[in-house]
Amino acid sequence: MRSTTHGEGTSPSLPDHLGRLLDGLEGREVHGSGPDDSLVDAITAAVLSAPGAAQLEEGLAGLRREGRTGDITAVLGVLVECIPSRPLASLRETRVLRTMSRLVMLSRDPGQGAERFSALVHAAIAEFNRGEVARAGRVFDLAERLLAGDRLDPALVEPLRANAHRQLDLDRLRRLIEGGQPFPPAMLRFLRVFAPDSLVDRLGHEPRRERRELVLRLLEAQWVGARAKARERLLRPREDDPFVVGNLVHLLRRLPPPLDDRRGLEGEVGAVARLLSPRGTPLLVNEALAYLGRATHPEAAHALVLFLRELECVLLESAATGDPGGRLTTGLDRTAVALARQGSKACWSALVGHGLRTEPALGDAAGRLAPLGTFDLGATPDLACRLIDAVNDCLPPRPLTPLPATRSARLLRILTALRSTHMPEVRELVRFLAGRFPLQEVGEQAARALAALDTRRTPPASRASLSGDLTVFGLPVLLQSLADGGMTGVLTLGDATRPAAATFAFEKGRLRGVRVGAAVGAPAVYQLLQRPLAGYFTFLHRQEVVTWTGEPARALDVPELILEGLRRFDELPRLESRVPDDATFEATGRPPTVANEWDIDLVTRLWERATGGESPLACEEALGVDAWQVRRCLAHWLEDASLLPRSAVAPGEGHGAAGTGAAAACRTSVCQRQSTYVAG
Repeated sequence: MRSTTHGEGTSPSLPDHLGRLLDGLEGREVHGSGPDDSLVDAITAAVLSAPGAAQLEEGLAGLRREGRTGDITAVLGVLVECIPSRPLASLRETRVLRTMSRLVMLSRDPGQGAERFSALVHAAIAEFNRGEVARAGRVFDLAERLLAGDRLDPALVEPLRANAHRQLDLDRLRRLIEGGQPFPPAMLRFLRVFAPDSLVDRLGHEPRRERRELVLRLLEAQWVGARAKARERLLRPREDDPFVVGNLVHLLRRLPPPLDDRRGLEGEVGAVARLLSPRGTPLLVNEALAYLGRATHPEAAHALVLFLRELECVLLESAATGDPGGRLTTGLDRTAVALARQGSKACWSALVGHGLRTEPALGDAAGRLAPLGTFDLGATPDLACRLIDAVNDCLPPRPLTPLPATRSARLLRILTALRSTHMPEVRELVRFLAGRFPLQEVGEQAARALAALDTRRTPPASRASLSGDLTVFGLPVLLQSLADGGMTGVLTLGDATRPAAATFAFEKGRLRGVRVGAAVGAPAVYQLLQRPLAGYFTFLHRQEVVTWTGEPARALDVPELILEGLRRFDELPRLESRVPDDATFEATGRPPTVANEWDIDLVTRLWERATGGESPLACEEALGVDAWQVRRCLAHWLEDASLLPRSAVAPGEGHGAAGTGAAAACRTSVCQRQSTYVAG
């Protein structure tokens, strides 16, 4: 399979392709009109009813004879245009995706399957060029699932992955990147030119800042894979180019680590910490400080404290030998910012200890306390009291004695570090300073600090503190951020048709309530992770905690929910291939068994609905459980032959009292498993 865009010559390498893409080659716009509903219904009926490749060809040939459609490329183009930009919301949309998948899978030979797959990919690229970015992303999601099914010959598909990027409208891609808008991660994963290893290599050697920003945005869309490649390059031995290493650290700082990556993060933090050297390359030291200031790992805090001590020692030694050490004082300023941002008591304690030192060789040590002014030191009252004592030490012993200029400057710097601390001792201190020095800068700053503290004493009952595009942030990252911040309030997810499709109640970073349609609690979170909502989110701070009827009494742990939800998300495609959304079943008369499911009522109700002719999608909505749980039970019943697809049940089987009797047997099976578990 060869692309005709570049003729018959030797194809350029991937880095060459990526360089041309970053240069902003102009593409073309593709325009089209919406498909006819009756034509779509005819195509889906012909494809889904065909048991094999020959029957599929006959059905499509019949449509062509009627003049309703053309070749397979036209058929796939019609189907792609039917896919909405929002998430799946109807059975018809699910049928369209199944039809496209079946068109590729029901092929005479691997070559025909690869040709149809190529037509599907080019149809998705055409939608992207038209501006239907979300629709193109959903088609590329389908392409990924088809590749994962091992039904396509990789050797035949690989040329498509290497060359399909040539058809992209690069002007549209650049506008999306520069505008910070979301674009399909599946498309980037599919096209080899956007593979994380190629992009990471380009990032490491790209000298132009604006081009590095474009590469960073492409890598951020492939979060986990891009981060893994950047870490692999960083840990690679003999990587001694400071520019390359600095860009890798910059990328790792921009991409948050996965929640379950604590062991790998330790090695990464250690590699970055080794870049800290008082006489090291400024680029590397600055990037390492910025990274460690945001890394949530104890090793990062330890490295920053050690580097502060090392800088202090080198500066004091340099002063003894007459070396001014100007660059090192700049390093101390950056280190102070990283220590404050780290937020651990060890980092804050080290920064307070440094800020209270008075050696001239250290420069303006008290001025480096300023970054603490954005934090409430009330959580570390001993540090706040040290700063209060330092302020008192600056005061003259006699009440009417004016404050000397040198002491005033030091007092102002220390007071800046306390401006966000809500403690009675701090409020009393600033009130005293405002009254004692009303005509001096110290008194004026103390009066402003007192007014700010009084303003923040009673926060508003409800205010929008966070909002944005859910497709940019991603639900796992958003939930983890609210949990890490210890937030209390209500998170609402919505889209154009449902302003409040999902609601979360947080109490100090833990989930006290979740509601998504009929689902509440953990199943609601799992369903959102498996069926992502493409919309927006808002978070409102609240003083009171909101919960709903049916919620568990115990608060839910967010990291545990995310890890379990992502595990189910990974397993869901395999289950969906066996249990499609629109499948219907009948009981065969054989009593069902139960595997790994302990909710008696849920299993019984699911059995009754499934044997009553309801689809898995309808069961999800009616029972208020996630897609994975429904399909796991149904797949198990298909394996033990207690269920069969409705069309596969022999006449006279699976009707009448068989379904009711099997439901009772199903309930008995669950009870027996529970009794065995308790007895064991």
